[in-house]
Amino acid sequence: MIYKSLIVNKEVNEKVLSFYKKNHLPNAFLFYGNEGIGKEAHAIEFFSFMNCKSPNSDSACGECSSCKKVKLLEHELLSITVPLPRSKTYKKNSSVINCLSSKDRENLILQFEEKGQKPYSKIKLDKANTIILNSIKDIRNNINLSIPKDSVKVHLILEAEKLCYPNKESANALLKILEEPKQNNLFILVTSDISKIIDTILSRCTLLFFPNIKKEKIKKHLLDKNIDENKAEIISKLCFGNIRKASELIKSFDVEINIVENLILSIINKDLKKWQSNFHNMDKEDILNMFNFLIVFFRDLKNYSANKIICYDNFENYYKKITLEYPNHIWLECITSINNSYNYILRNGYSKLIILSLFIEISSLFKNKNFDNFKLNEWITQ
Repeated sequence: MIYKSLIVNKEVNEKVLSFYKKNHLPNAFLFYGNEGIGKEAHAIEFFSFMNCKSPNSDSACGECSSCKKVKLLEHELLSITVPLPRSKTYKKNSSVINCLSSKDRENLILQFEEKGQKPYSKIKLDKANTIILNSIKDIRNNINLSIPKDSVKVHLILEAEKLCYPNKESANALLKILEEPKQNNLFILVTSDISKIIDTILSRCTLLFFPNIKKEKIKKHLLDKNIDENKAEIISKLCFGNIRKASELIKSFDVEINIVENLILSIINKDLKKWQSNFHNMDKEDILNMFNFLIVFFRDLKNYSANKIICYDNFENYYKKITLEYPNHIWLECITSINNSYNYILRNGYSKLIILSLFIEISSLFKNKNFDNFKLNEWITQ
């Protein structure tokens, strides 16, 4: 294998290998599923297997000359297309490399190097919101180049939903290529939002769904990295099947948990200023993450009342006290409010107003109770 730390989806892997071994490769695959579950890495592993000099029964050897080039993402038969920043300075016929600033070019090279080593790393340039038409023109030129016998050229398109943004010109250009398939050329489109892929592209792809990675596998993945078992247990529940998110939480775990504590106390104590200060300087993704953590907290309260398994084990004494003070039904109302706010943020609503409204909604459920002089750490240690 190319990636020793990849959690292989055996079902998807067996399907793509079956197509190849039976000599029934489609013109294009579409790998879809949530973020951070290894879709791109599976595509790279599949490419490696097809071009490996000494393949095993279901994976590349990882050591031959072809595999070594893949590990650097420098294989001549693998092209990777990613969203790029839009600019008015480049010409329509410019190659992709000439569409990038020197800073973006250097950044992209570093990210490619990292992706060759880490299966769950993300290739993402700042303000890269679309797959530009120049990228598809580069593919069209590349597809006509000769290919060694018994080899397969793979055109890997990441964040494929951005073929269709802000318009469909890149998607339509790709469609023309897919309508006239070239022998031994395989397209693998990867997306975390299949709903944004136009139907004409979908109809020309073989769709393969990647489910979220199971909590137990993520926990083992974290334990293999020598993460503390209690922390690994909590992170595996909080990352919602997303290994990339799990890796981020390893670095920020203590900070994130502290923010959750502060937000809960600000609700209970009806401290709007404290609530707002904890969201200060958070970007859209940070806000969505924090909403997810709050959802888990209130779901824990609901489960604790029903004697079910909880996520934040270190908050158990906290749950014990707070569930004595409030009826169980309000936790579901809190979760509903947060879910609604999450969706508003997702649709680019005005974050400050949404955060304020959420505070008003949730704190109004905590009626006639006051914990102004109560510290969370005291609840946990009692």
